[in-house]
Amino acid sequence: GNLALAGGAVTVSQGGNSDYSGTISGTGTSLTKTGSGTLTLTGTNTYSGATTIAAGTLSLKSTTTASGGSATSGFNIASGATLNFDVVDGAHKDYLPNGGSVQFTGNGTLSKTGGGDLFWGQGGATFALGAGSQIDVQGGMLIGGSHGNEAWTNNLASLNIAAGATFSGVEAAVSVDALTGPGRFTSGYPGDPAGITTGVNNYAAGTYNVAGLSIFSGTISDLHSSAKLTKVGTGTLILSGANTYSGTTSINGGSVAAGPDQASINGAVSTAFGTSAITVNDGGSLNLAGRSIANAVTLTGQGQALVSGPTTTFTGALQNGRPLNPGDFDGGYMGAAITGVVTLSDTGSAGGPLINNGAHINISGKVSGAGGLIKDGSGFLFLTNSVNDYSGGTTLLGGTLAISTDSNLGAAPSTATATSLVLNGGALQASLGLTGTTNTIALDTNRGISIGTGGGTITTDSGVTLTSSAAVTATGNLTKDGAGTLLLSGDYSFSPVSGSPSFSTTTISAGSLVLRNDAPSIGGSINGFFRFTGAGGLTIEPVSASFSGSNTSGPLRLSDLVPAIDGLGSFTLGKAGNTRDIHVDAKITAASQAYYGGDV
Repeated sequence: GNLALAGGAVTVSQGGNSDYSGTISGTGTSLTKTGSGTLTLTGTNTYSGATTIAAGTLSLKSTTTASGGSATSGFNIASGATLNFDVVDGAHKDYLPNGGSVQFTGNGTLSKTGGGDLFWGQGGATFALGAGSQIDVQGGMLIGGSHGNEAWTNNLASLNIAAGATFSGVEAAVSVDALTGPGRFTSGYPGDPAGITTGVNNYAAGTYNVAGLSIFSGTISDLHSSAKLTKVGTGTLILSGANTYSGTTSINGGSVAAGPDQASINGAVSTAFGTSAITVNDGGSLNLAGRSIANAVTLTGQGQALVSGPTTTFTGALQNGRPLNPGDFDGGYMGAAITGVVTLSDTGSAGGPLINNGAHINISGKVSGAGGLIKDGSGFLFLTNSVNDYSGGTTLLGGTLAISTDSNLGAAPSTATATSLVLNGGALQASLGLTGTTNTIALDTNRGISIGTGGGTITTDSGVTLTSSAAVTATGNLTKDGAGTLLLSGDYSFSPVSGSPSFSTTTISAGSLVLRNDAPSIGGSINGFFRFTGAGGLTIEPVSASFSGSNTSGPLRLSDLVPAIDGLGSFTLGKAGNTRDIHVDAKITAASQAYYGGDV
């Protein structure tokens, strides 16, 4: 039979399962479901009071295409409880065909089952579920309302879409916590801000979302117009499907990564981010995780690469490798690549950093913008585009940046700039294994090199000569590595590294370091001492046949150049045709030979 009440309250408490096919009616009448069992309602109920699912499951089942649903003012779903809409195969349920509104609150689960479709018609549905709640689409389609009447602003629930199921946002700007599952999400409508904003703010929702991490292996696609994706919050969203959405991807917080976690992904082309541009803003990071993408990428920000201390601003970041849960992602992915344009936006003191830990990123797309490029992390970054024109300089804080031409490093400064290329814990590698065609790579004369207190390494591959006529300033130690040659023809000034005793060291681990200048200058604040060491070779030679300088009448004193040459593989001073006397008054130890061009 039917149940008609006027302003009454109906409470159903049951430990088992039962079906009720009658109708519940009455202005102001409310319904409360308690007990661990499932109550299934199949009638067209018209009561207008609130519905509370305090425990167990309340299932609203539709077996026809008839429009209309409960006139309840809203559903409150307690933690651990479930409100289920069950629409059978072939049914298309318009829940609010004549307008009206319905609200979903609480910390439980709102689920959609059955192969049919459920949508809100012209009515307004407000989703304001709390932290830890979940919207779980297990079958068929859950479709948003028309005319943009849905409200998601205060929703903290996660959204899970099972295989074969679809969630369609239609005109709404959908906002959820975690986005999970292998199903399909569609959005986009002309003239409306349709799309999805996902937070992943460390709320564990059901069994689908590990706190701080959500994996969506399904697809995101356009509906009637471009759908867009916005990531906020501190957690990580991993996208591993073949997404086709054409709207923008904005990463405003946390990390968005291209998955899945398989060794075979190294270098594989990913469509995880759809077909349009990606913008990484302050606090966000784009993680390629070994994948290659063709999207254009814009990095904005005003912090440093890895912020420490009291600083509250973070910068957008491009990463490779995902050190997340133990045994999950180890961050060791190889072969990641970006073929689209990368823009470094200078909205503050620096542009966005590129962070790749124990992995490789190859950027063949053009790198542009007023921002600087900051390389951090232990991995390799390859810049292969010869028309890069970013103008904010290059800072290497960790790992290795490989180039094959000066223009890989962006636009050269118009005037001499001491900090155009900064090595402070990172390494620069001159390589022909990228796109180089000659054995010599010449850095622009205005591209000054600065070695920070964290030290730096310049590596030259076998057969490669890297040249620089700009000044080199060092407050830390420099290491020359690789079988090739580093040729410096500008002044080389240093400040000793703190210690006891204080000293500053250039280590030539392999290959050759050539200091070429008619009037060579190696100076600085010599409060301690400076030395060259290592298994490689050091050459100090003039550009022409002989050394010159202000003291042309006297001998060239080695101690004026460098106080100590300690344990080098070889040492050469001058050329065979040098007419300037050489006064050896400094410590020299060389494993193979010490050659002096001129009278000693």
